[in-house]
Amino acid sequence: MKKLRKIAGGDTYTIIYLKMMLLSVKSKGKIYFEGLEDSFAEELALDIDEDPKNVEATVLFLKNENLLYFPDHYSLVVNKITSKRNRSDSKYRQWRTAVFERDHYTCCFCGIKGTKLNAHHIKCWACFPEFRFSINNGITLCEQCHKGLHRKEHTL
Repeated sequence: MKKLRKIAGGDTYTIIYLKMMLLSVKSKGKIYFEGLEDSFAEELALDIDEDPKNVEATVLFLKNENLLYFPDHYSLVVNKITSKRNRSDSKYRQWRTAVFERDHYTCCFCGIKGTKLNAHHIKCWACFPEFRFSINNGITLCEQCHKGLHRKEHTL
């Protein structure tokens, strides 16, 4: 939310995001495109009574931040900002430990042991809440490889 508010027009975009969240509550996090307007943003702008250009800018920002995604051409899923990881949560710690143990506390990219490791979610934490604690959705990476993955120097 802070990132969104800091950009030019951020207060407006934040309000749009909150309106989108409210709209999506009715349908379990989804907003549907019914083809009433030429684009998803125009139709959504009509639904939430906002300027289409601001809605389009908000949607683009949220998509880039993994706070929404389009599973198909007719809907979008809005993720809650509160989906942040709580690393002290026991369920998260158990998942992390299980991933490390499965990978023998070894970075799956470079093979290094005995260094600070990260349990990386293969499918995005925010976009795929149903896979958050699936051991098969985790991979052990050293800090350097983990940073490289996020900088797109590595791919899975």
